Amino acid sequence: MSKGFFVSFIKTTLLYDKGFDWLYNFNRGLFSICFCSRDTWFSHRHWTVDDGLPINEVNWIKQDTEGYIWFSTYEGLVRFDGKTFSVFNTSNFPQLKSNRFEWIVPDPSGGIWFVTGGINQKDYLYFYKKGEIKVFEFERNADSLNMLPQLYNGKLIVLNNYRVYQFTGPAFTPLELIPAYLRVRRMIADSNSDEIWTTTDAGVVRIDGKGTIKSFTTKDGLLNNHSNSLHIDFLKRVWVSSQEGVNYIQNDTVYTPEILNNILKNHTAFRIAGDRSDPNRMIFKLKDDSLLFLLLLMEDLDC
Repeated sequence: MSKGFFVSFIKTTLLYDKGFDWLYNFNRGLFSICFCSRDTWFSHRHWTVDDGLPINEVNWIKQDTEGYIWFSTYEGLVRFDGKTFSVFNTSNFPQLKSNRFEWIVPDPSGGIWFVTGGINQKDYLYFYKKGEIKVFEFERNADSLNMLPQLYNGKLIVLNNYRVYQFTGPAFTPLELIPAYLRVRRMIADSNSDEIWTTTDAGVVRIDGKGTIKSFTTKDGLLNNHSNSLHIDFLKRVWVSSQEGVNYIQNDTVYTPEILNNILKNHTAFRIAGDRSDPNRMIFKLKDDSLLFLLLLMEDLDC
């Protein structure tokens, strides 16, 4: 039995980076919020198009190795130095194929990877460093969640047409650790190990650096073999959301937290995030674009 919990629904989207919690409200711009404790907000800032944003809707937020904050929008890519917003778009960078920006991934070398594309558009992957942009083109399969770029063992990997590719310079090649038959739909690389977790047509699959495959399905306790989101928390639990609810996997065992699923009843969690400073705080993006902020003493969850 959990000792207690706090629940809050907010019409917003949350993304994390390096100690600050960045939020945007639909059509209302950016917010930064710094927590001094898990239930106290002691400062906040708010930025809109009046401050230099090209649009008030932000898709993704990341911080690079030099400290710049990057925002992707459907009207350009934005770099923030703490005072000024610099916008990258087809007007000032003709190499860009579109102003519809999606994912952002900082590179350990100091550059940054980002993606343009979306509905009825080809996907393009870019690498930006010191004023120069390199372009990589990918074909889109309408039934595949493309890109989802992230770092694995210091190298960029992307998802394209159910296959995982690794950038080996100057091109992308299939990551041989992950066989083609798995038809990967989503993936997350564990930054603290050599493991990659994926969702597939037949459950959740973990692949380690030696190519060893471990599968988790409804037979192991998953509520549904078709998952929406994966998240690895501080305690190395792998959270899995589906239309049926939420599971987490720990030490190769699948758990179903009853209290959490009762709270999420009649809601579908499309994305899960965790708090870098407090492993007991979880955030779930729901089907209606609202967020569920949940504070739980996770070690005492009913399962």
